[in-house]
Amino acid sequence: MARNDIVVDTELLETLPHEIEISGSRARHFAKAKRLRTGEEAVIKDGMGLSFMAKLKGVGPDTITFKVLSPLACPDDTIPVVLVPSVIKGKRMDWLIQKACELGVREIRPVITDRTVANPRGMRVKRWREIAVQALQQCSGNRLTRIHEPVSLDELLDNLVHLIKIILLEADIHPPLLELVDNIREFPGTEIAVLVGPEGGFTSREITKCLDREFKSASLGIRILRTETAAIATAAILRALYEQTVRKIDH
Repeated sequence: MARNDIVVDTELLETLPHEIEISGSRARHFAKAKRLRTGEEAVIKDGMGLSFMAKLKGVGPDTITFKVLSPLACPDDTIPVVLVPSVIKGKRMDWLIQKACELGVREIRPVITDRTVANPRGMRVKRWREIAVQALQQCSGNRLTRIHEPVSLDELLDNLVHLIKIILLEADIHPPLLELVDNIREFPGTEIAVLVGPEGGFTSREITKCLDREFKSASLGIRILRTETAAIATAAILRALYEQTVRKIDH
């Protein structure tokens, strides 16, 4: 049976409450979409490390109230990956954000490159963060993916420190991503940042600048992929490799 998960603001949970009242649009959406009955249980969490099992106590016109039953363990289930996709238009970027969050990348840092067409600010980023919350509820994850404001490539390069850095390039003369990451001994402990280009790819100036900043080049194969396809393929590969590595360590 599907689990009922609700992500709420931290301040509702940090005082270790006996009851939790959720109001506004999130309450209305959850009451309609989940169709919970009084007495049914749900996991209420903040996506930052606090999580409780709770029982639905009542549903009002604009609120839902839960009785807290017990705290739950909430280990970090993200993977140490910072996904750096070039910003793409509209719903394609929404889809990229949703799927990357479902796969549990730790951070998404949208970047504006020389060939970026879209340039969302403000409300679009707010939308992406709401998509991240919805994705966490959908996949019953523990930790929320952090969504950053879009920045220029130059600004991004100044802020990516203490990370293993990879730039995805189209030509198959570059080593396969899986082979490159598999050879990094620090994985899974060290965060890996993966830069994914826009439609039309990176300019030669951008490639040179990234390689000068100690980025390693990698490829996803001989086919030319859309930005969102490359980003999600990358996240899926790294998720699978990370979980495989963790299992080996545990055993």
